[in-house]
Amino acid sequence: MGILREKFDTQTRQRSRIRDSAKVCQFIINGEWILPHNRLEEMSELWRAVQTIRPSQNHEPDKLVWMPHPRGKYTIKTAYTVLRTQHPKTPWTRLFWTGACIPRQATIAWMAVQDTLMTQDRLVQWNSLKISNCVLCNNQISDRVTSLNSSATTYSPVPIIQRPSSQVSSLSSLCNQLLYDHYKQASNTSIYHWAQQHASSSTRPIPENGFHIFFECQLAGSIWKQALAWCGVTRKHTNSVKEWRWILRRLAGHSLHKLLIQTTLTATIYWIWGERNARIFKQQARTEQQLVQLIIRDVKIKLGSSKANYIDNDWNRLAAIQVGQAMNIVSTQQVWVSWEPPPQG
Repeated sequence: MGILREKFDTQTRQRSRIRDSAKVCQFIINGEWILPHNRLEEMSELWRAVQTIRPSQNHEPDKLVWMPHPRGKYTIKTAYTVLRTQHPKTPWTRLFWTGACIPRQATIAWMAVQDTLMTQDRLVQWNSLKISNCVLCNNQISDRVTSLNSSATTYSPVPIIQRPSSQVSSLSSLCNQLLYDHYKQASNTSIYHWAQQHASSSTRPIPENGFHIFFECQLAGSIWKQALAWCGVTRKHTNSVKEWRWILRRLAGHSLHKLLIQTTLTATIYWIWGERNARIFKQQARTEQQLVQLIIRDVKIKLGSSKANYIDNDWNRLAAIQVGQAMNIVSTQQVWVSWEPPPQG
């Protein structure tokens, strides 16, 4: 039946003169239901359902039953399941949370694909910055942007533009075409203040956001292209949305080659984000080739220590050669078996 106060509002319960602390045994006398005289019309269905249940004849004391548990037992696990918000599982989460990925790199990659990294476009929306500029591919005007961000110049208020929802069913935030178009529009808040600086520079800032830095940025896109080529994959890059949809739909799996690309993906995101931070906060810069070598180094260290065996095929052999694990490739052999009927008797 459930709990009375969850089925009826306070006024209905007060008019019924049934206290919230009332027990079922108070309505049973000599094994028969004794219903109250002032039965409300709102509770008529409840009383009809009650009369179809035969009261128990054994006089056991009342006990609490925790309904979420199949045996009525309270556990922290079932309580947490009831309290937390339930969402359908997305298959692409296995792309990052596997034993093949380095945990700190998987964490940064997870934040990137959810569009929750603290990119400059967010700081502009919070009025912590005035102008957003990608330091990876537009570094020649970074000093000018920094001076404008730190100056006491009074700018007109940034127009409020409604940001589309970042949620896409079964896909990540970086697969949202509406959100991508929002960042690409000419009236983007990240460059609104730059338009007020008429003599600043003929080169416009390139706003830094999740779509740009992964992987439409010239430096980041080139690094990702070289990392994929090292994994044996040649792909023509179009835009960030299509790239991420391809990543999330095609790179899931447990073969050695798929694990190689997954680890390479998280390492690439990690080092691109680290390079961005180094250039902003430390004024230090690495070359493109240095970053590619760091990515390859991390992948080799992580997968090179694997003791698992993998099926012998062209892709797995390529991956094994790249990480130095050729001995973990096992050839499959056909084993012929025959069946004989059991002896009679």
